[in-house]
Amino acid sequence: MKTKTFLTLALAALLLAACGSGQADQDAVNTQVALLMEQQNAENQVPIEEAPEATQPAQDGPGVQGGVLLPPLPSDAGCVPNSTLRVLATVTEIVTGDAIMVRIEGREWEVRYIGIDSGDLPTDVNAQLVAGKEVMLISDEQDTDEWGRLPRYVVADGVFVNLELVRRGAAFVSAEEPNTACDNAFAQAAP
Repeated sequence: MKTKTFLTLALAALLLAACGSGQADQDAVNTQVALLMEQQNAENQVPIEEAPEATQPAQDGPGVQGGVLLPPLPSDAGCVPNSTLRVLATVTEIVTGDAIMVRIEGREWEVRYIGIDSGDLPTDVNAQLVAGKEVMLISDEQDTDEWGRLPRYVVADGVFVNLELVRRGAAFVSAEEPNTACDNAFAQAAP
C-alpha cells in the first residue's frame, strides 16, 4: 500500500510539472515533493525504541520527527529553523563544492547547500566532510529550487557543513531568497 501511495504522489507531481509553467503549478509541484519527502522520511527512519541514543519515546519537535530521534544539531547551527522538514540521507556523490547527490528511501536527490556558493573552488573539502556519510538535511522556506534540487542545510558527523565550508574558505556566502535563516551566521563566519 505504501508503494502504491508513493507512486500515485510521484505521478501527480510529474504530471503537474509537465503540464504547468506558472507559479501556481510550481507551488503544486513543491507541495507534492514535500508530501513525498515526508512519506519517505517516515518510512526511512528507525523507530525511537530501536535508536541507540533513545531512552524514552519523544514528542515531535526539534530533534524528533515522526517518532524518530534525530541527531542533535551542532552548537553553531542555532540559525537553522526549528519547525522545518528534517530527514536523514546517505551521500552517494559529490556534485560540486556546494551540491551533493543523496539517497532517501532508495531514491536519488540532488541537494544544493543553502546560503553558500563554491564557484570554481575545488570539491575536496566538501568530499572530506560528507562523502559516503549519513547526513541530516534541513529545509528552510523552499522545498525545491527552480531546477528541482533540494535546497538544504546539511549536518554530517556533528558538523554544520554549510557553515564549515565558509569557515574553511571553500565557499562564499550567497544569500538566495527565500532561504535566508542562516545568512547572518554565514556572513560572520566568512574569513
